Amino acid sequence: MSTRVPGSSNNRTPTHERAESRAMDGSPTRKRQPSQPSPSKPSKGRQHHAWERRMWMGSKRKGEDTVRIMSYNLLADGLMKTHRMNLYPELPGHLLEWKERIKKIVKEIDTWKPDVINMQEVDRFEEIESKLHEFGYQGCFLCRTGDKKDGCATFWNTRKIKPVRKQFLRFRKEGLNDNVAILTVLEIKSSKKTLVNGNVHVLFNPQRGEVKLGQLVYLFKTLHKLQIESKADGVVITGDFNLGPGSPLYEFILQGKLDCVMHNRRHMSGQVVGQQKANGMISQCEDKGEALGMERNTSRSSMSSSSLSSPNNNGGSNASTQLGWDKERLQVAVGEATSCGETVAVHSLQLKSAYAVCSGEPAYTSLHNRFIGTLDYIFHTGRLVPRRVLAVPALNQLGQSHTQKPMLPSKYFPSDHISLVAEFAIVEKEVSRTSESNE
Repeated sequence: MSTRVPGSSNNRTPTHERAESRAMDGSPTRKRQPSQPSPSKPSKGRQHHAWERRMWMGSKRKGEDTVRIMSYNLLADGLMKTHRMNLYPELPGHLLEWKERIKKIVKEIDTWKPDVINMQEVDRFEEIESKLHEFGYQGCFLCRTGDKKDGCATFWNTRKIKPVRKQFLRFRKEGLNDNVAILTVLEIKSSKKTLVNGNVHVLFNPQRGEVKLGQLVYLFKTLHKLQIESKADGVVITGDFNLGPGSPLYEFILQGKLDCVMHNRRHMSGQVVGQQKANGMISQCEDKGEALGMERNTSRSSMSSSSLSSPNNNGGSNASTQLGWDKERLQVAVGEATSCGETVAVHSLQLKSAYAVCSGEPAYTSLHNRFIGTLDYIFHTGRLVPRRVLAVPALNQLGQSHTQKPMLPSKYFPSDHISLVAEFAIVEKEVSRTSESNE
C-alpha cells in the first residue's frame, strides 16, 4: 500500500510476445511465436484467468538459459484491515478476505512459474510457505522491526536454484526506520552461474526523503560488497521502492549519484497523496488507451510535483534549509562522506531497470482508492541482461471490483499491487548501459 504520482519513462517501442506458462524445470511448454498483442486463448474445458492475458514485452533467444524473477507486494492482511476504510471503502468483503486472496496469489505464481519470487508485505509466511512448497519452492522471511507484523519473503524453485548465502538487513540498526531487506546469493544449478538477489520494501513516508535515500545507499553498498565477496555474475534488486519514475530517487538509482541539496527533501520520491489526484490519474490512464498498461512516452512527467525541480545554486545554505536539509538529515541520507562531498549520495552498482530496457516503466503498479502509479521495480546490473518482461494489465482487464472506477484488489488480481516478472540471461561479458538495449 503506497502512494505516488507517475513520472517520465523510457519511450522505446517494445516488441510483443504471447505470454505462456512454463514447466517446473524452466523449459517452455510450447513454442513461442512473436505476435501482436492479443490475449492468450483459454484451454478448452478450463476457466481462463485474466492474469494469463498479460503479454511478454521483448523476446527470449532460442536455446538460451534464463532465470525468471517475480516481485510481488501481496498487501499484508493486517495492513488491509487497518487501512480498509481509507483505501478500500467501496470494495466488497470477499475481494479482501485473505482466504480468497491467497488462492489467487498461488494460482498466479503457478501460472508464471518464476524461479525466484521476492515478496513484500508478507504477514502470513508459514501459510504461503506451505502452499508454495507443493510447487517446489523454499524460502525465508524477515519481519520488519519494532511492532510491525509484516516483512519481506524470498522464495526460490529448488529444481533450478540453489541458495548459497543469505543476509538479512534491518535498517533500524543503521537508524533508518523499521524497514528490512533480504539478500540472497543464488546459484543456477544448470550453469553454475550465480547472482545476488535483493528484496526490499523501502519506507513509504513521502516526507522522509532523507530516510528513503539513506536506505538505498546502505542497501546498494551492502549488495555491492556481497557481489564482490561471492564473485557473483550480477545483481538483481526488486521490490516496492515507494518512489516514482523520473523522481530524484529514481535517478539516483540509475545514475549512482545525487546531490541532496538540489532537491526538496519532502518531494524526492515523487509521491503524491490524495483521492482527487488518484481519480484524475485513473482518468488520464484510461484516456490514453494503453492496451498493455505500459508507458511509451514522457508526457506523464508533467504530473510530477513541481517541487521536484532543482533549486538555484545561488541560494547557498538558505536554499538548503528551505528545501528541508540540515547537517543531521544530510548525514542520514548520504551516510559516510565521500570524495563527492557531504551533500552527495553515491553508489557503485551501475543499475538499470529491466522494464525500462525492454518496454518502458509500467503506467502503474499499484492502485487503490487514493492512488494509482508506479512504485515497484526490477533493477539489475553486471552480466544479467533482461530478455523480456511481463506487461501490467490494462485497467479494463483488472476484473470487477464492484466500484464505479478501476480498483485493486479485484476479481482477478488479489493485491493492490500488480506483480512484476522479468526474464534474464546471464551473458559472458558485462553489458554497458548503451549497448544493452541492442543485445
